[in-house]
Amino acid sequence: MRLTLVRRLNTLSKDLFKIHPSLAGGSSRTEAVVALESTVITHGMPYPQNLKLALSMEAIITEHGARPATIAVMDGKVSVGLNQEELSDLAKSKSCRKVSRRDLSDTLSKGLHGGTTVAATMLLAHQAGISVFATGGIGGVHRDGENSLDISADLTELGRTPVAVVCAGAKSILDIPRTLEFLETQGVCVATIGDTSDFPSFFSRKSGHHSPCHVANVQKAAELIHIQNRLNLQTGILFAVPIPQEDEIPNDQVEEWLQVALKEADSHDVRGRDITPFLLKRLTELSNGRTLTANLALLRNNAKVGAQIAVALKKLQDSEHGSCSYSFRSTHASQTAQSTRLSAVAREDEEKTGRPVVIGGTVLDIMASWNSDFQMNGATYSGELFMSCGGVGRNIADCLTRLGSDPILLSAIGQDASAQVVKKHCTHMDLSYLLELPQSATSGYVGLLSEEGQLRAGVMNMDIHSQITADYVSKYEKEIKESSMVVIDGNLSAETIDHVLALAGRYNVPVWYEPTDIHKAAKPFQKEGYKFISYLSPNLKELQVIRSHFNIPERLPSALPSLHSDGTIPHRGGDRDFYHHLFSFLPGLRLLLVKMGKSGSFVVQRAGSDCRNGSPSHQNLTFKAHLAPNVPDEAVVNVSGSGDCMAAGVIHGLINGWQDIDRSISLGTFAASCSLRSRQTVPAAITSAALN
Repeated sequence: MRLTLVRRLNTLSKDLFKIHPSLAGGSSRTEAVVALESTVITHGMPYPQNLKLALSMEAIITEHGARPATIAVMDGKVSVGLNQEELSDLAKSKSCRKVSRRDLSDTLSKGLHGGTTVAATMLLAHQAGISVFATGGIGGVHRDGENSLDISADLTELGRTPVAVVCAGAKSILDIPRTLEFLETQGVCVATIGDTSDFPSFFSRKSGHHSPCHVANVQKAAELIHIQNRLNLQTGILFAVPIPQEDEIPNDQVEEWLQVALKEADSHDVRGRDITPFLLKRLTELSNGRTLTANLALLRNNAKVGAQIAVALKKLQDSEHGSCSYSFRSTHASQTAQSTRLSAVAREDEEKTGRPVVIGGTVLDIMASWNSDFQMNGATYSGELFMSCGGVGRNIADCLTRLGSDPILLSAIGQDASAQVVKKHCTHMDLSYLLELPQSATSGYVGLLSEEGQLRAGVMNMDIHSQITADYVSKYEKEIKESSMVVIDGNLSAETIDHVLALAGRYNVPVWYEPTDIHKAAKPFQKEGYKFISYLSPNLKELQVIRSHFNIPERLPSALPSLHSDGTIPHRGGDRDFYHHLFSFLPGLRLLLVKMGKSGSFVVQRAGSDCRNGSPSHQNLTFKAHLAPNVPDEAVVNVSGSGDCMAAGVIHGLINGWQDIDRSISLGTFAASCSLRSRQTVPAAITSAALN
């Protein structure tokens, strides 16, 4: 059985390992992790190209939902995960060793720096509990290896270390058929990912040889790893990923350059560990940089594929064994953090450990912005069109996914072209619970944006949301029962909302309600289930609708009330009466988040052990205002997703036990600022790295 990173760390000599804080901290539900080697930085290419490559590979892994862990030896310690300064030091260093398995002890004992090879990175990744490792290409049997016995340690490491290596095949300078034969002898599963079983030769998509195994996509690759782990086979897996077609160099052209380089190596008596960097350098020179460009492209592509496999693998592991921690914290620290999180989102007599469940709309948004004075007069105006995935429920689930909270999304889409766009855009999310309806159209929305990014008008087709019924939701009653929080949006019917609230109330699961718009804000309050709403996040207009529904006599403040310098409200009744009256109608409400656009946000929180008794006393509510995202008007691109990202940031903090609500609000504000600056409602810039 595969050990989690927590248990792995307990077996390591901590004086020999240095773990990056982003891996050592983490939440109780952290992301998948992808290991990266460091010889590509220290010996693969010159500065600053090596540093730019390292940073871009880490960014690609983060963008696709995983956490990068570049492995190297720094000052005689194994470093798992490097910060930018350490990457820069490594990239600039002229004295780094090339460290394989045999060199580790010597390098550490002398307190030196070293770039880890494929073999060493595999070994150290396994010791740290990391299952997936992305690199460019592996070493192998060198040409004339049957005489020289020059065989890379990468091959023997694959035969004894259970890590999945994602690469573009063996380097083209090697003897590929003998490399495949040696891997077979070592019992290593070699599988090409893609449409065919052709084994790639680094710069070329086909080597003329075939992998013994073949998987169609990253999901199938993850399933293969998962089965191998369950079998407890102590061998690695080699996934061969062909270089993207647009970056490929024909095999015969590479071979022509290689023959020249091999003759030069022989005449200069270049042998052993020096042969590979010599040949790669000469190929770059002989190809006028084409091989370097291809090398960079395949490395980035492998980082992307490695991240996708790692994310899919983690979901498989979580579904079988429950969500497991991948953090490097001690077991005690992990248990303490989990206990804190549970106490924040569940009643004291019942702990909830399951994934958050988000129930709401999925929409394909088409946004149009114009570059001149716009009038509704039948004329055509120049402007820009762009497409993104929306829907309040989907947006919140997307943002929670990017932050590492691993939500379940219950929503509905059709089986039309729009649904295919949604699926392609949301590959980083768990869409396995979606309701797919062949006779219905996926929800669509066309929005008109001003030049400043403000929404002026919109047209929508949301009929499919009526298919998110109580019967559909009831299929996942177990997931709701175990959930740390249920999030619902106003796209659901009043009947479905009431059913969800009743289920959550039965199992003491907190519910967050996102009103969505003024026409939907009052839906939960038409029946009795609203008493189970724990969190509410309207804007001012939606809050006005809720006020009217309850006939609250006090006027709703149209702006932030008078504040102390720390954001709190002075102790006087005038500015507070409306909120006390509202909380008296909502006995289960713990927190009200009022989104006020450029004015920021306003938080009212019920404090103390009597938070469910509905008492309107002024003593059990706290009030605080928070600044809006610091985004200049000229930098605002799209406002349609910022409120959902704000809510998701706060939800992430709550379900992870953050005691300071200000910290959750700060994360929400950060997520909202990323959304405001992007055409995508939930941009890839929102990552778990923001938690640090």
